[in-house]
Amino acid sequence: VLKLAKTSSLRANALGESGTLYFLQQQPEKAIPHYRQARDLSRQLGVLPDAARWASNLTAALAALEDWAGAEEALQSA
Repeated sequence: VLKLAKTSSLRANALGESGTLYFLQQQPEKAIPHYRQARDLSRQLGVLPDAARWASNLTAALAALEDWAGAEEALQSA
């Protein structure tokens, strides 16, 4: 069980970091699904600091696209 949790945590971080690569390449629309998956998986695993980090990054990506309602929702989930 511990090995599975660690693997899942690594997957969540890989998803989030992939989102960051897209975001830094000025492609927030591609970053958004990665950030959402990373946030959701981190939540499921109970790794709340990581879930908050990915929610914050999701907020930034949505704001970059001027999706203010989505950004507010993501911020509240942080």
